[in-house]
Amino acid sequence: MAVFANQDTERPEEISGNDFAELITNNPGHIHNKIVHGTVDAANYDTQKYIHIENCVFKNYVNLQFGTVRRFKISNCNFDTDLYLDFSDPGSVINLEKVQVTNDLVISELKKGQLAFSHCSIKQKLIFQSVDEAEVYVNSTSIEQELRLDGIGLTTNFGDFRLSRCRSSKVFIDNSVALKSMFFYSGVWGTVSIGSQKIDQLEFHGPEIIFELLEFKPYSYQERVMISSAKISKLSMSNHVRTSGSFGLYDVSIEDEWKMDNSSPYDLKLLNVNLSKANVYLDNSLLDKAIFSNIFWPRRNILSSTIEDGSLKRAVSLRETYRQLKRVMSREGNHIDALHFYRNEMEAYKQQINKNADVEAQTKFIVWLSEWASDHGQDFVRPLKKMLLIHLGLLIILVALNYNNYSIVPLAQHDWNSFENLFGEYFKLLNPAHRSPNMKGIQLFIDFLMRLSSGFFIYHIIRASRKFAKV
Repeated sequence: MAVFANQDTERPEEISGNDFAELITNNPGHIHNKIVHGTVDAANYDTQKYIHIENCVFKNYVNLQFGTVRRFKISNCNFDTDLYLDFSDPGSVINLEKVQVTNDLVISELKKGQLAFSHCSIKQKLIFQSVDEAEVYVNSTSIEQELRLDGIGLTTNFGDFRLSRCRSSKVFIDNSVALKSMFFYSGVWGTVSIGSQKIDQLEFHGPEIIFELLEFKPYSYQERVMISSAKISKLSMSNHVRTSGSFGLYDVSIEDEWKMDNSSPYDLKLLNVNLSKANVYLDNSLLDKAIFSNIFWPRRNILSSTIEDGSLKRAVSLRETYRQLKRVMSREGNHIDALHFYRNEMEAYKQQINKNADVEAQTKFIVWLSEWASDHGQDFVRPLKKMLLIHLGLLIILVALNYNNYSIVPLAQHDWNSFENLFGEYFKLLNPAHRSPNMKGIQLFIDFLMRLSSGFFIYHIIRASRKFAKV
C-alpha cells in the first residue's frame, strides 16, 4: 500500500472503480487519498489544464484516456494490477513520481508531449505504443521484466528518450520505431536489443552502467552510437552493415564476449576498451577504417571465431582479420600490437596452407620453421635455447668422432682440465666463422651443420631482439 503523506490528518476514502471513473470524468483536478476497488475505465475529453492523482491505491485494472489534458501527474500511488494511459492531446506534459505498478504499465497515443518517470517501480513491463515525437525521461526507475517500445503496426516516432539510474531485465525496440535520440545513463540493464530502427543518436554513458547483453541486430542503421563508461557482459554486432554514421566505445569493459562478425562499420572508434577477458569475434568484417586506441586485447591478441573449428574457412577468416588489425595498428603507430597480430596472422596462414594440398611443401616448411624457431620473430629465448641445445648435441657427436682427441669419458671421471678445454671448444665452434684445420671426413659435415645451425639461430635471435626497433 502507498504511504500517504497526510494520513495522520485525513483517512483514505474507499470508493468503487465506477465512482473514481465518474470523479475523474466530471470533477478532475487534485484527486487524493483514495483506495479504489474494482476496475477503473474512464475517458475525459474535456479541456483540462491539470489533473493530479496522489496517495491512491488501485486494487484492479486502470484504464485512463484523456483528450485535451495539458498536465497530468500521478504521485505516491500503488496499482495492484495493470495501468493503461492514453493521451491523444498534442503537447501533454505527464509526470509519474513514486508510482508502483504490480503488472504492466502501457503508455499510448502520446503526441508531441513530454513524459517523465521518477523513482517508480514497474514489476513487469513498461510499454510505449503509437508515440509521435514525444520526449521521454525515465529516472531512478526499476522495470523488472521489459522496457518495450512497440510500433504495433504503426510508425512510433520518439523525440528524445533518456533513461538515467534505471534497472531493467530487458529492453526491446520494435523495428517500426524511430528515435531522434536515445540515451542510457548509469543503470543496470539485462538484454538490450537494437534492431533495424532508425535512431539518429544512440548513447550509453556511465559512470556506472552495466549490460548483460547489448545486441545490435542485423542491418542496423543508427546514425550515431556512443557507449562510454560502461561494463558490458556481451556486446553483439553481428551482420552490422552500415554505410554512414559512427560507432564509438569509450572507457568500456567487455567481460565475456564481443561479436562483430560479417559487419562493415563505417566509422568505428574504440578508446580505452578492455577486452582482456572477452572472446572477440571479428570474422569477415571490414576494419581498415577503424580506430583502436589504448585497447587491452585478449592474451597474446588471439581472437575467436564463429566458424567451425579446424576448418579451412576459419583459418582464412582469422588470417584476414589479423591482417587488417595489423595494418590498422601500423597506421596508428602501434608497432607492438601490430607485431602480435602479425604473429597470429602467420599462425592462421600456417593452418590455412596445411589444409591446402596445392601449396608447395617448401612453403609449408618455411612457415613452420619460422614459428618453431622464434614464434615468427617474437620470441628471443626460444632460438637461444634451441641453438645451445642443438650445438651441444652436435658437439657430442663430434667428440664421439674423436675430434682433437677429446673424449667424454674423462668428464665422467671429473677430469676438470679436459672439461675446461672442451667447454672452451664448445663456444669456439658456436661462432659460425670459426676455423677447423684439424677436421676431416664426416667431422667436416658435422662442422657444417654447426655453422648452419648457429647462423640460422643467431639471425632469429637478432630478429627477435630488434622487434621493437620501429618504436
